[in-house]
Amino acid sequence: MNVFIKQAKALVITGTALSKSPSREATFKAVELARKNGLVVFFDIDYRPYTWQSEEIASITYHMAAEKCHVIIGTREEFEVMECYTGIAALSDTEIAHKWLGKGADIVIIKHGEMVHMHLHRILSLLGMVFSLQNLRKHMVQATHLHLVLFMAC
Repeated sequence: MNVFIKQAKALVITGTALSKSPSREATFKAVELARKNGLVVFFDIDYRPYTWQSEEIASITYHMAAEKCHVIIGTREEFEVMECYTGIAALSDTEIAHKWLGKGADIVIIKHGEMVHMHLHRILSLLGMVFSLQNLRKHMVQATHLHLVLFMAC
C-alpha cells in the first residue's frame, strides 16, 4: 500500500469505507501513510445510514477521520451526523467550519442543495489552480448562488 501512496499527490476517503471492518482499519492505515508521505487527505463524509450500526458510531468514527484530514466535504445533514455524539445543538455553517479549521483542516466544504454536486468538481479544480494547501492564507468564500459554503484557512 505504501508504494502506491508514495506515488500519489492526494488521498480521498469516504464515510462508506469507514462503516465496517476491515475497510475501516485499511482506510485509517491509508490516511496514516498518506500524512506520513505529505499527501493531501480529502474526506468525503458520504453518510449512508444503512451501512452503520448506529448514528453514534458513525459520528465518533467520522470525528476520528476528520481530525486527520486536510479537506472535509459533506452536506449540511452529514455534518449534523458528525456532531450527534457531542450533544451540541445544531451549529451554524460558520461554527462547524471554524470547529474543523481549528482542529487542523485546511478546507471545509458544506454542501447545500443538489446543484452543488454538479459544480463541486469544477470548483475544486479551479481552487487547485489558484491555491495550494501549503500556501493558503485565511479566506472565507460563500458561493450562495450554488448554495455552497466553502471555508479555507492555513
